[in-house]
Amino acid sequence: MWSINMSHLKLVRTRSLRSQFVRTIVSSEHRSNVDAAVFSANNRERCMNFLQEYATEYSKPFRALKTNRSAAVLVPFCLSDSGKPSVLLTVRSSNVFRYRGLICFPGGISDPEDRDATHTALRETNEELGIADSDIDVWGPLHPFPSLGTRILVTPVIGVVRMQSPDILRDLRINMEEVERAFLLPLESLCDSKTWRYTMYSEVKGYQSPVFILDGLKIWGLTGRLLHLALKGLIPDQYKRDYPANVFKIL
Repeated sequence: MWSINMSHLKLVRTRSLRSQFVRTIVSSEHRSNVDAAVFSANNRERCMNFLQEYATEYSKPFRALKTNRSAAVLVPFCLSDSGKPSVLLTVRSSNVFRYRGLICFPGGISDPEDRDATHTALRETNEELGIADSDIDVWGPLHPFPSLGTRILVTPVIGVVRMQSPDILRDLRINMEEVERAFLLPLESLCDSKTWRYTMYSEVKGYQSPVFILDGLKIWGLTGRLLHLALKGLIPDQYKRDYPANVFKIL
């Protein structure tokens, strides 16, 4: 059992034969208007054009780090059951070797049989959450990033989950060996500057890594960096977070 003392976070735990999940609704004093148009074809093209260039620049501080394995994660956006544009995140199971208990995107190490990074991300998402490839509108992969401290090079793949059911969480088939629970965060809640923090890493001198703190939920590390990256591309008019000027010249 678990409990979290939160003033603005409503958690509902539900069990079924198919899934176990936490429905997360975050209220924010700062309301940015984010609607379903962010998933339109026009915004998709604009977003990916920006991200292809931005991710390449964004990864530069990390390129001297040595890696010896490849992995991929899906950055899965979706609509909540109330129609709010959201991002789907998981909490890693205590049974896994790495990242136990941390908030992550679905994904994992590439298999020799995988055709490419997109194949890896989709396969792992299906294994962890039971989401079929046909229910994911893949927008495309971005430049890979090393996971600091693990020597794993991770390729983020942007996608939108479009399951037939309006309640995505209810229909997940969670692999409890890998994932403790899954939840949604409305994108508008991530646009509130009160949720933004930074952390430092000794591996990259002078680099400040974005962190999101929402009523006890901490999104940091590679997940925080990739979430920041994706939000800059998807909703630039609402997500106004910038780094200090001396970190990235392009910001």
